[in-house]
Amino acid sequence: MKKFLLSFLLAISTFVLPVVAKAGTPEVSFEVVSTSTSTVKCKFAPNDFVSVYYFCLFEKGEFDQQFEMWKNFFNFTEPGDMVMQWGIARFSTTVNEWKGLNPGTEYEIYVLSLDSEDNYAPLQSFAVETDQQGGTGASVIDIQIMEFGSQMGTDENNNPVQLYYQRVIYTPNDQTARFYDLIITQDGYDSLNGAEGVKGYLIDTYLNPQWRDAYAMFGVDDAMWNAEPGTTYHACAVGMNALGEWGEMTDVVFTTEGSTIDTISENNSANDSYLYNINGQKVTTMQGGQLYFRNGKKIFSK
Repeated sequence: MKKFLLSFLLAISTFVLPVVAKAGTPEVSFEVVSTSTSTVKCKFAPNDFVSVYYFCLFEKGEFDQQFEMWKNFFNFTEPGDMVMQWGIARFSTTVNEWKGLNPGTEYEIYVLSLDSEDNYAPLQSFAVETDQQGGTGASVIDIQIMEFGSQMGTDENNNPVQLYYQRVIYTPNDQTARFYDLIITQDGYDSLNGAEGVKGYLIDTYLNPQWRDAYAMFGVDDAMWNAEPGTTYHACAVGMNALGEWGEMTDVVFTTEGSTIDTISENNSANDSYLYNINGQKVTTMQGGQLYFRNGKKIFSK
């Protein structure tokens, strides 16, 4: 469910880069002007030795990972190269606002300053955090099971295949700071020892540093899950409030279309009845006297 870096953004530690001795050291002062649940506004003021400076923001802990991931692709030789290429360039005092951030999340802003001869100054970093959302009451997540559908796709060999999906909408109440959700087959649900085990799995997602923000939901999650026809699933979600207290898990059981076909006998049914699969293809023929039902709709033919 789900993560996009809003502008290549970063974390709290200082890298000392090669510097040619100058009369003074380029440096930028930093001030947090304001924060909200989704924005951070900051002021940057360079000293007299700065010819140009660059800044960018990452979620806490992402900077080193991004540098290692992209350094060969972009030919970065040191972290300052990444800040220069991905950052916003400024020459004087400026105020910048980042929008669309996650609530209650720690971010790090990195600043690279250059002197008049384009020498790198030591890389600066500053910590910021968005405001927490939610309240002190119980977190409750509403779950709506929507349409089951399919579309054409390709397999690993690039052959055309039919892909199925189940749409589920998860809506947190106003006390929720963040929440985690999933769908899981009945077999998977049972293998985790039911509701208690699934709730523990979702909470473990929050406790895992690599998953904590990657899979967190903060607003309505209108999700399209991969799902198989005629399969029983549980749609589950659990959230915490602003105090870090977990609410009760919402657990909705549903069966996707395509397999719940019941038969009934009708003495007046003279015509043969045909069994259809989820794609509307006839797969078998039964003798007169039985009518087949799929998703509440009678299916028969002469």
